[in-house]
Amino acid sequence: LVMVWLVGWRRGRQLYERFYEEELVKLKQELTRQEKTIEKAKPRKVAPEPKADAKEEIRKDKMIREDKKAHKGNVFKNIRKYFRRKKP
Repeated sequence: LVMVWLVGWRRGRQLYERFYEEELVKLKQELTRQEKTIEKAKPRKVAPEPKADAKEEIRKDKMIREDKKAHKGNVFKNIRKYFRRKKP
């Protein structure tokens, strides 16, 4: 009777170990599946909004470019006026 009990107990322990290992494998697979879906769902990186200082720099740069264009135009106009005056 003791031998039968020992054999049954040993089998039960082996079955429990096998069941426990299978459950661990399932949990690991589920975890990797979830990690993959999280990686796919990650939002794409978007360029951050420029800071107030950067916006001010951009505005200043645009103004400088416009001033340079206006200055070039004025220079050419002044040169034309200069040569027109000397002709008569």
